Amino acid sequence: MKWNKNAASQKGRVFRSGLLSTAMLAAVLVLVIWKRREIGDALLSAWYSLRHWIQQHLRKNKRVKSVRSGVYGEGEQGVTIVELR
Repeated sequence: MKWNKNAASQKGRVFRSGLLSTAMLAAVLVLVIWKRREIGDALLSAWYSLRHWIQQHLRKNKRVKSVRSGVYGEGEQGVTIVELR
């Protein structure tokens, strides 16, 4: 079996770049975990604000009879149930 210097060199590059990618991914995950509460609070706040705005906007519409959040089995807080006239 012949020793191919170029193939061995290329495999080393692939391994190093894979290791670098893994290290970068780990660093990003650490930052996300570290900041997850702040990020989660901001996203949750934005979600509640958007849901509130949508429901208020629908309540002002004359063709809408009622607006409510979903209950268990309907999607809970992830959906808005609108009953039309």
